[in-house]
Amino acid sequence: MKERRRQKDSMPGGAELGGDFIPYLADSIFVLFLTTLLIKEPVAIIKNSLIEMAGGTLQDHDKRSYFEEVVHQNMPTHILVEDVFISKNGSQYIILVYITTYQPSYLKKEIIDTKNQIARILQKDHPHLSLEMIPEGKAV
Repeated sequence: MKERRRQKDSMPGGAELGGDFIPYLADSIFVLFLTTLLIKEPVAIIKNSLIEMAGGTLQDHDKRSYFEEVVHQNMPTHILVEDVFISKNGSQYIILVYITTYQPSYLKKEIIDTKNQIARILQKDHPHLSLEMIPEGKAV
């Protein structure tokens, strides 16, 4: 009789009616707690990827500062960098460098040589890189 009552009060899988469900509840609460702590990183990655995919600027600040530093270090002294636009689509980096000068015109060969030098430096670590230099005014 005692055996039959024990079978009647137990659920499949070994849990008893009104029994110890607290450990299972604690596991669920622990998982929810960890999820709330760790959800920030995947959401940030998705957000940055969507911005970059839509043609926005590069969201990786370290990579952005590296690209800008290389551009500024290799630019001739009489050519001023007005702005640098950096975009990323997949593994393709697109860098647009807007330049100006106090002189009435630019030397086209100098711009091309500077562009090739900067591209050569950056393409060592980033083979899918496109660099364009956009001058304000006329090139000679």
